[in-house]
Amino acid sequence: VRIWQIERDASDAVVYGHANTITSILVDREYQRVISASEDRTIKVWNLADLSPEFQMVGHRGHVYSLVALPQEHQLASASEDSTIIIWDLQMQGRKELLEGHSQAINQIITIADKNQLVSASSDKTLKVWNLTDLSEVKHLKGHNSAVTCVAASEDGVQIVSGSQDGIILIWERDGISANIIINAHLGSVNDIELNHEGTRLISCSADKAIKVWDLQRQGCMDFVLSGHTESVRTMLYLENEDKLVTGSDDKTIKVWDLKRKSEEFSFTGHVGAVSALIMKDRRHLLTGSADKTMRTWSIDSDGVEFTQVGHSGAIKGLAFSSSSSRAVSVSADGTIKVWNLEKMNEDMTLRGHSQAINTIVITSDDKKVATGSEDQTIKIWNLESGFEEFTLEGHQKGVNTLALTSSESFLLSGSADYSVRLWDLSKKTETIIGYHADQVLAVLSLLQGQRAVSGSADKKIIVWDVDSKTQSHVFRHHTEA
Repeated sequence: VRIWQIERDASDAVVYGHANTITSILVDREYQRVISASEDRTIKVWNLADLSPEFQMVGHRGHVYSLVALPQEHQLASASEDSTIIIWDLQMQGRKELLEGHSQAINQIITIADKNQLVSASSDKTLKVWNLTDLSEVKHLKGHNSAVTCVAASEDGVQIVSGSQDGIILIWERDGISANIIINAHLGSVNDIELNHEGTRLISCSADKAIKVWDLQRQGCMDFVLSGHTESVRTMLYLENEDKLVTGSDDKTIKVWDLKRKSEEFSFTGHVGAVSALIMKDRRHLLTGSADKTMRTWSIDSDGVEFTQVGHSGAIKGLAFSSSSSRAVSVSADGTIKVWNLEKMNEDMTLRGHSQAINTIVITSDDKKVATGSEDQTIKIWNLESGFEEFTLEGHQKGVNTLALTSSESFLLSGSADYSVRLWDLSKKTETIIGYHADQVLAVLSLLQGQRAVSGSADKKIIVWDVDSKTQSHVFRHHTEA
C-alpha cells in the first residue's frame, strides 16, 4: 500500500515524501513537525511551517511500516519489516531503544496510553504487548493462523481486536494471553471495521454484501447482520452519537441503519445508476450524485428523498456547495451548469456557454462566483447572482480536467489533457504555464498561499511546483496507475 498524506493547518504547511513508499505519517502540532516512515528504511522529520527537512533517522534494516507517538515527550516508535521496533528520541535525533521478539515483519503498532503499553501485530501470526516503562514484553498473543495485518483497541485498552489475512478477527481476553473471541467475519474481503470508544461494539462490512455488528459484551456473539445490499458495500459511516450507520453500495442504494433497533431504518432506491458521489451536507442530510444523470438530497430523519434534482441530460461530472449549504451547483457532460436551491428544493437557474462537457467546478468562498473547466478547452467565470458569464479564459489546447482556487481567490490553477498546469490571474485575465506532465493532468491543489502547486497526472506522478520559479520542487513517482 502506497500512501501520500498532506497535513494542512493554519500555516497551510505540506509534508511530502521519500525515495520509496510512504507507509506512515505522524503530525506533531505542539512542536510543529511531521514525521514520516518509508519503505526506503528511513524516518524523516520535517518542519511543518516551511517544508524544510530537519533531520533523518536511520536504523531499520527493512521497510518501516508503522509509526506511533509515545506518551513520553519527544519519543516515538517505529515498526519494520526487519521484525524490530525502535524507540526514537526526537531531541537526540536518533535511536533510544530497540525492541526485539517477533520473528517476521511487524505490520502495525498502536499505543494504549492509559496503561503505558505498546501493541504490535506481526506477520509471524502473533501480537505482543510491551511495557513502555521498562520496555519489557508483557504478553505474547498467539491465535491467528496467518499474518496479523492490523490491530485496534478500545480507549482504555480493555479490548484488543486484531485482523489477519485469512479474514479472521480475534478479540483478546481481558488481561489474558489468549483470544477470547474468534470471529470468522466474512466470506469476502473485509472492507472496513469499526470499534466503538468503549470497546463494546465491533462493526464490519465486506465485499460479500453484508454488514455485521458484533456485541462484545455477549461473549463475542454476533449481534446481528444488516442484510439488504445486493453488491459490495463500499463505504460505512458510523454515527456513534446517534447510534446509526450509513452505508453505500454498488447496488445503487444508500441505506441508513438504526443500530439500537438493529434494523434497516431507510432504504433509498431512487438511483438507477451507480452512485458516483456521496457528500454529507450536514449532520442530518446526504447529497448524492449518480451516473443516472440525477442529483439527490436525502434526509436521514425521514423515510425517503427530500427532493430529486433532475434536469441534466448528461452524466453529472462535478458538484459544489455554497458555504451556507443553501445552494448546490452541478456541472454535466451536457455542457450546462445548474444552480439548485436546497431550501426551496427547486432549480434556480441553468447557465449555458460551454460547447462541450464540463468536467470540473469550484466556487468562491463568498458564494458569488464559480469557475468551470470544459472539454471545449476553456475556463469560464460565472456570476451566480446575475446568472451571467463574466469572462472566458482561453489557452489550454485540450480539455480542462481540474481547477483549484488559491487561498486569496485571486488566482486559479488548472490542469488539462494537454499535459499542462497553468496559473490564471483572475483580475488581469492572464495565464502562466507552471509546467508540464508527460500525460494529462487530473488533479491540482494550491498550497502555501499560492506559493506551491501540486498536480497529479495520468503519467503516475505527483509533482510539487514552485510557482514563482516554475520549477519542480518534488516529484513523487511511486504510483503504478494514473
